[in-house]
Amino acid sequence: MRLARLDLLRYGRFTDASIELPRAERDIHIVFGANEAGKTTSLRAIEDLLFGIPERSPYNFLHSYDAMRVGAVLENGGDSFEFQRRKTRRDMILGPDGDPLPGDERLLAPFLGGADRVYFDRMFNLSHGRLAEGGRAIIEAKDDVGQMLFAAGTGLADLRERLKQLEEEADGLWAPRKSDRRLYYKAQDRLEEAQSRQREHSLTVSAWRTARKTLSDAEKTLQERRQEHEAMSKELKKLARIRRVHGAVRQRRELTQEIAALGDVVVLAEDAAEQLAQAEQRDAKIRAQVDVLAPQLEEARQALKAITFDDALVRRADEITQLDEQRIAVRSEREDLPKRRDEYRLELEALARLAAEIGWEFEDPSELVERIPSRSNVNRYGNFWHGMGNWQRSYAARARRWRRRRLDCRKRRSVWRRLEKRRTCPGWPPS
Repeated sequence: MRLARLDLLRYGRFTDASIELPRAERDIHIVFGANEAGKTTSLRAIEDLLFGIPERSPYNFLHSYDAMRVGAVLENGGDSFEFQRRKTRRDMILGPDGDPLPGDERLLAPFLGGADRVYFDRMFNLSHGRLAEGGRAIIEAKDDVGQMLFAAGTGLADLRERLKQLEEEADGLWAPRKSDRRLYYKAQDRLEEAQSRQREHSLTVSAWRTARKTLSDAEKTLQERRQEHEAMSKELKKLARIRRVHGAVRQRRELTQEIAALGDVVVLAEDAAEQLAQAEQRDAKIRAQVDVLAPQLEEARQALKAITFDDALVRRADEITQLDEQRIAVRSEREDLPKRRDEYRLELEALARLAAEIGWEFEDPSELVERIPSRSNVNRYGNFWHGMGNWQRSYAARARRWRRRRLDCRKRRSVWRRLEKRRTCPGWPPS
């Protein structure tokens, strides 16, 4: 059997990872990487792929048991088999598309050659941990055969002497029987002595409670002194502020007394100075305008005295005012006259188009207006044409019924003629 590709789909720390192992002239592949890169995980994945994922697998820290999946492409001579394995109790062998394959574990028999997990584990799945475990099993052998195997494998000829030395050293460290020469019991004596000194320097419950009460009283007194200090600090800060503003307060009191001595005064607005300046400027401008307009006013007064009035015009002042207002309206209408002329021209053109549609010719629009029928005639003609339309529809319906009846009559006459012919034939009527 040959492994062509290993698919770590969801196994250990891997997700959708593949290791390609292409065939070569020297068909040996070395997989190397840093610690915790996944070399041991990949080796364990091959074992689980071939013989099933254990019930309590340690490689489910990223993917849950029901999601774990590993796949591969196996080669055996000219045969090739691509499959996946999942952790279930049945239908564990899947095809590349993820569907279960019939036959399950029997599909791998031609590639495994009768090997089981134990055989594969010992022969092909050696790791550092398993080598160390086997070494411990040989070392812990108590008979001479195990010792000779270990000595032969490691080249240690004086293994028995070395073990004896180690046993003597261990006996010097500890044994069930107490002895002053063993280090363990020496350390135990020192520990007991230290514990005795500790008990001597330890406080009793009553002493601890007394000390605790004294500490509590001291902390309470300290808290009270801190509160007193804080209150005195606040009072000191208050006096310092009073001292800083004492001069300003005295000055304010003196000013208040001076203001009270003035009696009732008009309270000006905050911008009174600005308003006064603006008023003075306006007054100066008005005085300048008065100086300019005063001679003109005098001239106007002289001219008014020189004017003579017509009593008739004065009596008709209302009519003159009304005519002036009409003059303004006429001026406005005169300005709108071009617009009204354009509107009249457009209406006249529209009237001409309508007259042309009904075949009327005219030179003067007044002639066309005289030819337009009255509204009552228009309503009467409309009712007439509406009734005419109803009559036409009724006439068309009756004509269609008449044509159907005439066709039916023709069919009946044709049938009657055929019956008449049969009557003249020999043997009619039939017996």
